[in-house]
Amino acid sequence: MKTEVLKNIVLSIIVTVILLTGTEVFFRMSGFTLNNPVPRMIFSNEYAPYIGFINSSNRNGPYSVPNQLTGKLMEGQRSTNNWGYRADINYDFVKYYEKKNNEKIVLLAGGSAAAGAGASDDTKTIDARMQHYLNTLQNKHSYRVFNFANGGWVAMQELIGVQLFGKQLDPDWIVTMNGRNDIAVCADRHEGLAAPMHHAVIDSYIYGYLEQGGGTSFYRGEFENFIIRHSAAYRGLTGKSYIPKRQYIINQHGLRTVGTKVSWKDVEGQIDFYVRVQESFLGISDKCKYILSLQPLVFGYTATFKTMTLDELKRNANDAPENISAPDRPAKRILKRIKKWIGSLLNDRSPDYSFALKYFYREAQRKLKDLVRAHEGRTSVEYVYGGIVFEDRFDDGTHFLDEVHMTDSGEDKVAKLYALMILRRDFPERKPEFDALLRDVIVVKSYASI
Repeated sequence: MKTEVLKNIVLSIIVTVILLTGTEVFFRMSGFTLNNPVPRMIFSNEYAPYIGFINSSNRNGPYSVPNQLTGKLMEGQRSTNNWGYRADINYDFVKYYEKKNNEKIVLLAGGSAAAGAGASDDTKTIDARMQHYLNTLQNKHSYRVFNFANGGWVAMQELIGVQLFGKQLDPDWIVTMNGRNDIAVCADRHEGLAAPMHHAVIDSYIYGYLEQGGGTSFYRGEFENFIIRHSAAYRGLTGKSYIPKRQYIINQHGLRTVGTKVSWKDVEGQIDFYVRVQESFLGISDKCKYILSLQPLVFGYTATFKTMTLDELKRNANDAPENISAPDRPAKRILKRIKKWIGSLLNDRSPDYSFALKYFYREAQRKLKDLVRAHEGRTSVEYVYGGIVFEDRFDDGTHFLDEVHMTDSGEDKVAKLYALMILRRDFPERKPEFDALLRDVIVVKSYASI
């Protein structure tokens, strides 16, 4: 009897080993997987101190960005330095750049659009094209433009990056081209007020793995966490403690992400926070000149700034019942009411990003203009909306790839705008000439006096 039981146990073990081996061989040979890992690209993220994350550092190679307006894939070649910036030198905490006598340094701060997402190579990015125009339209100074932009960054991260490395470059100019990430990260990525992208995930890791259980194992799935919660024996044998799940899960864009509950108060606060950060740029250097710029959007100037009043934008963003849809579209109105009702049950309704974005731009532009006026006579600073060089309509894929990322031609137009604004202030004796070139570049003629 004992021999028979032993045989059955041995046979079961052999069969199990064969099945497991066969399964392993199948997956190794077929390469089948339910979740293909995403290869690291130029705009992939890695941890960095002080600023949370940077794009892939020390990279040089191909990358691609889909043109969502044409359905085609933009394929290019890009490189980054030791801090993920598109620059041909590494940035250092303490080492100062040896500036030449006739050299003028320009820093361009921003997110992925300013970093050159969409440019076919390093010579087509905004900073590279700015440098081209700055040096071909005059021969007195040698301008060098350094990129201080990383994909996904909000303005506060840009400011910290400039504070870490910008002073060592002794800049003559700082140009900011941002704004969209500040509201997108807040409202669309559900990070909330004054938080960078990935904040909720990082908070979860710190709370779960550093502050719970005194040395909790890093790798743990939901199933094991469930066992730990309900089994005293497992807790005793492993020394592990249960990690409470306090994450706010967002289901959007086909992904489950970690975020926070966002309200309209967050949107309003994000505007003030963004403008305050922009003002902080003005304290980087007493001798520096500045251009504060909201980055271009694909919609066209009128659609961004004029199609709705602020009250209408706010009502649409908050999905007010009287503003759900036009009266002659009852089916759509009913569907939206159902969606709103389900959202209220799930307690996951947040302001609609598309309307919050334009509200943000409208109010941020007004407050940035007020900021410039407040600094008149004390700081050499101008404000401009970077999209005034594009036709006042939704782009067809000629200058934009999506909501904010631009093609080579789009980046060139914005670069020329900034370059001419710099040159007319650095060469006041040639101001009429550069003003005339600016009028040719600017499409939105209400900015003709810029």
